Amino acid sequence: MKYVKAEKVPTNVYNQKWMLETILEAQEDVKGETTSYKLGSDALNKLNETLLKFGYISTPIEYKQFTGDDL
Repeated sequence: MKYVKAEKVPTNVYNQKWMLETILEAQEDVKGETTSYKLGSDALNKLNETLLKFGYISTPIEYKQFTGDDL
């Protein structure tokens, strides 16, 4: 929180906790395997759908562009 306060970012502890939980959830393996803490292409596709739906982006983010990995 000291960093967001220093940068005058409008947020609070509850919002930061929610964002962290959301990011961690996106990194979970939906097949029940060990969590890799690496954003998979399925999670990125879901993220793209949400960001496009609410107008935060105008074109989908490509997996390789985002991670540098080919998968």
